[in-house]
Amino acid sequence: MCEHGDTVILELPIVGDIRCGSADIDRCIAPIIKAMNAGGIITKACCCGHGKVMGYIQLADGRYLGVFPNRRTIMKHRHEKLMGDSATGP
Repeated sequence: MCEHGDTVILELPIVGDIRCGSADIDRCIAPIIKAMNAGGIITKACCCGHGKVMGYIQLADGRYLGVFPNRRTIMKHRHEKLMGDSATGP
C-alpha cells in the first residue's frame, strides 16, 4: 500500500451524472482503477487504505469492492466476519 498523498492523476471517463474527468488516485491502485474504467466498469471513488484500514473502490452502481494488501488479510477478515455472524446466531 502507498502512503497517504502518494497519488497520480488519471483521466477518467465522464458517464451520466458521474463527472470525474481527472482525479488524484492512490498510486498503488491506479492501474486497476484505470483498467476498470477503460473496461466499462465505472468507478466513483477509491482509497487503498494506506496499510491502516481496509481500502475500497466504489462503483458507479453503488457497490463497493474491498482492497486488501494480501491474501492473508482477506482470509483474516472473512474469518472474523464469519465468526462474528455465527456467534450471534439466528
